[in-house]
Amino acid sequence: MGHRTPVPTAHRPTTSEGLDIEVDDLSSAVEHARALGATVADFQPQADVRVLYDPADHRFCPFERTGLST
Repeated sequence: MGHRTPVPTAHRPTTSEGLDIEVDDLSSAVEHARALGATVADFQPQADVRVLYDPADHRFCPFERTGLST
């Protein structure tokens, strides 16, 4: 069947499934994902998290851990 570019929709299914990915630099991670075909969701719930969709319309969320020492 091959790769299909998702058709933008006004409503994406709501689901609790998705991949959360801790990153060191949120803006760089988002730009890298976009260069690989990801799209940024219209609604962003927090300043340190970005909701994106891969080309197959699967949700994933890169985030920066803030306020915690390691």
